[in-house]
Amino acid sequence: MTAESSMPASLFIERVLSVITVLGVICLCIGIPLHIWGRISDSFPVAQVGAYIFLFGFLLIFMRVFYWILEKIVERG
Repeated sequence: MTAESSMPASLFIERVLSVITVLGVICLCIGIPLHIWGRISDSFPVAQVGAYIFLFGFLLIFMRVFYWILEKIVERG
């Protein structure tokens, strides 16, 4: 327990960001086929759930890219 409590903040942020990235990719990989399958089978609720999962994954990936851009701006500034 002492090793976890003394973890630097930058390492913790990187771990959280990597988890966000993995969750975003998983949501994209589940949401796109689910939405397509719902559209093909003419099932609106399935297509809608797939679209929401896809959008949530896209939002997570966008947050990660946005943080990366801000990090590069701070490095230069």
